[in-house]
Amino acid sequence: MLGSLRNSRSSVTVDAHMAAEVVAHLTVRGAFIRDFFASGFQEMLVTIGSLFSSEESSRSILGIDYVEPADMVLDAINSAYAELPKVVSKQLPRPLFMRLASAHLRENFQDFHNTFAPQLELIMTKLQHELPTLARRGHAKALEQRMAPDKRVAVLSSLTWTVRPYDRHSLILPDCVALSEFTDGSLGPLHIQENEKLASVLVPLSDHCLLIGQQADASRFDISAQEFNRSASASCWEFFIASHKSEELTTFATEIGHRPREFLSATIDDVRKDFPVFLDEQLAETSEIRAQAEEKDAPNRTLSVHFLGCADQEKAQRVAGIVASIVQEVGKHFPLNRLDTITFALDYAAVLRDLDTGFPQLKTLAPTEDSCGIGVAMAPLVLRDGQMCVCVIARSWLSDALLNESQSARSTAIHTLVGMMARVAFVEYLDTSLPGTLLKPLPDAWNAFLFQQIEGVCSAYFSARVAAPYAPEIGDGYRTLFCNVLARADIEVPKERLAYRTQGKLDEFLGKVAEMVRPVLVHCATLIGHFDGLEESPFDEEGSFSSALQAAGLGAWFDVYGRDLRRNHDRIGAWSSLEEFMFLTVHVERHLWRYGIFPWRSEEGTVRVEVPLITDAEALALF
Repeated sequence: MLGSLRNSRSSVTVDAHMAAEVVAHLTVRGAFIRDFFASGFQEMLVTIGSLFSSEESSRSILGIDYVEPADMVLDAINSAYAELPKVVSKQLPRPLFMRLASAHLRENFQDFHNTFAPQLELIMTKLQHELPTLARRGHAKALEQRMAPDKRVAVLSSLTWTVRPYDRHSLILPDCVALSEFTDGSLGPLHIQENEKLASVLVPLSDHCLLIGQQADASRFDISAQEFNRSASASCWEFFIASHKSEELTTFATEIGHRPREFLSATIDDVRKDFPVFLDEQLAETSEIRAQAEEKDAPNRTLSVHFLGCADQEKAQRVAGIVASIVQEVGKHFPLNRLDTITFALDYAAVLRDLDTGFPQLKTLAPTEDSCGIGVAMAPLVLRDGQMCVCVIARSWLSDALLNESQSARSTAIHTLVGMMARVAFVEYLDTSLPGTLLKPLPDAWNAFLFQQIEGVCSAYFSARVAAPYAPEIGDGYRTLFCNVLARADIEVPKERLAYRTQGKLDEFLGKVAEMVRPVLVHCATLIGHFDGLEESPFDEEGSFSSALQAAGLGAWFDVYGRDLRRNHDRIGAWSSLEEFMFLTVHVERHLWRYGIFPWRSEEGTVRVEVPLITDAEALALF
């Protein structure tokens, strides 16, 4: 029958079932099918293996740095708890164990990964070697059972089939054998098309005959030899066969593998979608936010700079001009619409104490003055005309420094003011992303207690990161300050814990501990933010800072804390929930654990705080 078409230009209708069996047989029997899927799964294995070979991608896949890690991680932690001796599990509640184990895994994940990755690599390598053999066996087994799947044959049999003639040497034979029309109107390999979407099928039977299958009610499918050859070459995996050579076919050959690669990429993407989103896929880059800030129409308003007991008219004008320049420069990159006033005061403490914040429920503000340092400026929230704003209050020293002949003094003053402006911008970002969140009390008392300790860490990080280029040398001071507040906590908290043993006032004890832990977290965030702003390492060349962290058992924690701060920063202006900040409270717990204080919440929601006697055994002379 096909031979008779050589001298005929009309289409010939053929038996649907016979055509279906032929097409199904050709596509299933083709060695390409075996190689295609073997190659596809090999690529998927390579992709999955590469995901786990990297520590960073493994952290993301397993959800190590998320509020809830992947189910497989939670299952492993639960299994570990189940294997604990009963005498231990009775003393260690499951919720507390889960928190401790998760934190331990986060901080020591590099060691776990270094042990786990080589084993995974061996498994993947073995699978890649064995996959072609497995594919061949499966292919042979399928052929032994039947030429083609029944459902595939049934769908193909439902089509109306015709053989259409073309000029000799017109058509190529792709290694995928048959093409199918996809929903977007393009043609691709039949074997990657779903049965439910089969509408048109094209099979070149020779260099001048094309077998076309269509749904009965479909209009005639017309396609030129050139269009078919272009689609067929793109649908090939490795080659096509032609009865002659031409410049056109040479051009088409450059597209070989295009559609199969598209299919593989889409399949691999579907696999990846089952994993948590990678942290490096940031939803809101800071540069984009800055650009938005520049485009935003800021209201026309006069900058209000006040001097209380620290400047005459001439000095006030000079300093105000410098401050205006700083505000204008920062305002080019960040929104400063929430800036209320800037005040330089001789009696810094009195101005803070008497400030009308618009929030009567807030406690009176007081400057930082202790053995670890003295605060020189503050950016408290104030309510003005129903909007959350920020007023900047600074010691008079700062205005003097702006006019100082010393470059170091001027840099420090400018750095401080830029940092204050960054805090203004941070309030804008936060109040815009999460309206009504600022100063809103949390309903849960324990969450409120934890949140108070990390409330300022994100703005401290952001402020230090923005201001870093204006005084790079200040990093040494940040390291010293952090080490000092950490050393103070390590001395004072054990004293307070021992006093709690006899007084038994838990709330008072936790309040005093919080006063020690909060500065540790804030100053550490400032330190990390400063060096991130410079894109430099926070560790000194002598190794003294690293040694101090290791001595305190915080070397791995420092890295995890930095990760969380950077992730929060990368979401700046795009936060969707307070949970993105509450997640940081795990670092409060981490420091409480250091001091032998173990809070945990039962399944009923009740919070308990364990302070085991063993931590003070020596001081209490228990042994």
